[in-house]
Amino acid sequence: MRRSFILAAVLLICACSSNESAIREASLPADYYAGTLRMYPFKEIDPVKPPKGYEPFMISHYGRHGARFHGDDTQGEKVYEALCSGPLTELGEELRDFIGLYYERFAGHVSDLTEKGRQEQRELAHRMWKAYPSLFKRNPEITAVSTTAPRCILSMGAFCDGLKDKKPSLWIKQSSSKSYDSFLQPQKLIPGFTDKEKDAWRVAREFCTQTIDPDAFIERIFGYPDYRVESYPSNV
Repeated sequence: MRRSFILAAVLLICACSSNESAIREASLPADYYAGTLRMYPFKEIDPVKPPKGYEPFMISHYGRHGARFHGDDTQGEKVYEALCSGPLTELGEELRDFIGLYYERFAGHVSDLTEKGRQEQRELAHRMWKAYPSLFKRNPEITAVSTTAPRCILSMGAFCDGLKDKKPSLWIKQSSSKSYDSFLQPQKLIPGFTDKEKDAWRVAREFCTQTIDPDAFIERIFGYPDYRVESYPSNV
């Protein structure tokens, strides 16, 4: 069957129907299974206290960009096209309508930072301020740098805005450059990293192919297990 269609659909809805009961029964919230797509949880934490006789004088913060849009527009296009062109069961129509709510709105925003991502960064900055207020009492020297990816530049800006929410007079030097890659993306300097990354995706896809039953999924969505999804190659 069209296994790539199954994988793409799973990525879009962030869950597979065959795993619904397992997720409900798991001790952790379902969104934990979204991996790096999971929204950042904000909980009250106790900041690390310095040893007796010492006080904090500097913060070095290394962070990831905030929540972003899906990283591949082509998968969403193919899935939506298949759902709009084929015969659908009642469940299939629900899936089509659900994806349709987001597909047109998200088109063209591949990997862009979302508004939720901006808010995540501001909240992180607020938490830093709350944990170490003494560092911001005067006019500290603050430098922020990022890679050249737009989502990272905007994340840096949102974090800095979060600090300035508390003290508008703060002066923050912001910069984005490939020259920072040596310490912001050190993994890219590892020999063979790109090949290892591709190999990891290959292993993940093989696992999904072996684990997910495409015939059962196709039957639930299109009504019969041998339906051909024309928007995907026949040899997939």
